[in-house]
Amino acid sequence: MRFANSVTLDIGHVEAAGIDSVRFVKELKADIIDKLSFVHIHRYNGPHNGGLRDHWGLLEGCRELRALGFLLEKKMDIGVILEINDMENLGESLKLLERFNEPIPEAEP
Repeated sequence: MRFANSVTLDIGHVEAAGIDSVRFVKELKADIIDKLSFVHIHRYNGPHNGGLRDHWGLLEGCRELRALGFLLEKKMDIGVILEINDMENLGESLKLLERFNEPIPEAEP
């Protein structure tokens, strides 16, 4: 048997398990972060679509996006997979994720 050399972190499922994803990401050790190749991201927000409790679109300031931000401070070369069911909010969720690709403004002197 062979095991993968990389790990995919599902931030939305961390939240669905009742774990604060921001705290979880902040507490990840460097050896685990080094193994991360991808992040699945979606928002946990209670029941919808027949009882499914997660896979909601992202919202400005939601904990899942904040967790992603902290993770990207530690490791920028990570792929992000948006995993949502509410397709009417797909565009807004993508715009929120695209902000992480924008250059960080230089501090004013």
